[in-house]
Amino acid sequence: MPHTHLDIGFTDYQPKIEELQNRNLDRLLEEMRGDADMRFSLDGAWLAEQYLRTRTPAARKELMDAVRAGRISIPAQYANLMAGGAGLETLIRSLYTGFALNRQAGRDTDYANITDVPAYPWAYASVLSAAGVKYFAAGANDDRGPQPLYGRWQTRSPFWWQGPDGAKVLMAYTRQYSNLWFICGLPPRAAACRESLPVFFQTFESPDYLPDTVLMFGSQLENTDLIPGEGRFVRDWNAQYAWPRLQLATFDDYFERIRKQYGDKLETVRGDFGPYWEDGFGTDAQYEALYRATESRAPAVETLSSLAALQRPEWEPPLDRIHRLWQDLILYAEHTFTSSGGYSRPDSEQSVRQIETKHFHVTDARESAHWIAQESISRLLDSIRIAPPAVVVFNSLGHEQRAGGDGPFERVGTREPGWGGHGA
Repeated sequence: MPHTHLDIGFTDYQPKIEELQNRNLDRLLEEMRGDADMRFSLDGAWLAEQYLRTRTPAARKELMDAVRAGRISIPAQYANLMAGGAGLETLIRSLYTGFALNRQAGRDTDYANITDVPAYPWAYASVLSAAGVKYFAAGANDDRGPQPLYGRWQTRSPFWWQGPDGAKVLMAYTRQYSNLWFICGLPPRAAACRESLPVFFQTFESPDYLPDTVLMFGSQLENTDLIPGEGRFVRDWNAQYAWPRLQLATFDDYFERIRKQYGDKLETVRGDFGPYWEDGFGTDAQYEALYRATESRAPAVETLSSLAALQRPEWEPPLDRIHRLWQDLILYAEHTFTSSGGYSRPDSEQSVRQIETKHFHVTDARESAHWIAQESISRLLDSIRIAPPAVVVFNSLGHEQRAGGDGPFERVGTREPGWGGHGA
């Protein structure tokens, strides 16, 4: 599965990571022009979004043509999140960009993946299924939080993961990512592969293991220059050895094969795989509190903006600010906190600047929420036309709520404007 992991930060400043990954896509597209077998799976829709933002129309077209042809796959998720620390609404919103880009390319959004961070809360299966995502790939870094590894879930993968509401996704769990690199080297070498593949296959030696296909999750080292030649290596290997056969594929290709051949024979499991890296949030408790407060407020201010925009036909909801609000919340929940040297050098410029970027996303989201709320309330007040002195309270809940607060308030009734909300 040609793929490289994305850390938005950690190994270098976030803007440098963005451009490094953009250049990797330049190299990938160049390689694909001369290698019809090459396939690649992006580690987040963020990668495609940044490439489309920073490249020429010709380069943008080439990328989307490759996506349209199924040679490059865009997952549902925006980035690799601390899924146990993000709220439910943030997990849902993190799928919007992936769906939009695949729709633009005329593709279905069938899969999501989480690489590195072992964070697979039970609700995520239901979130993915409700969105229409059928498949979920988890490539874990089990150095910390190795509970799925100790549970030997890699020996039972793939399987159907059933969420708390009964909905299911077909899940593949691997004990690590960058499999081709770990097994065969980088660039891959036949001698290393010949020695290491038997050890890799020991994971699947049980007579109860059904599939004849094994997922090798990832091939490159994260946030480094893309090394070409994977297509040539696979062809040379298959020309020399009768077994095992190597096949370049995307996550979509792998899951489709498994579902068609073994889908009705695989076991169904229920439960929470747990979040084990969310101590990243704990190290940043002050801003995590601001993040939580803004995250809980965001759906209410978005609802408020929609209702306010309905008051006059010439008014539009502030879609740009709403998008920016949710993007900031998603990027704060992205799994990188501080730099790779932050533990030993917390006061270094790298460590300080990278966490400042995370803090910016929180404060910017809070300001967006405040702006949207105040702008929308001003619109509503113009429509409600209550004579002063008065306090207008917006109830974003789906049921009537009693007003409260300090001061000598006198209830004068409930106003229900044309948009059907509840006043207080």
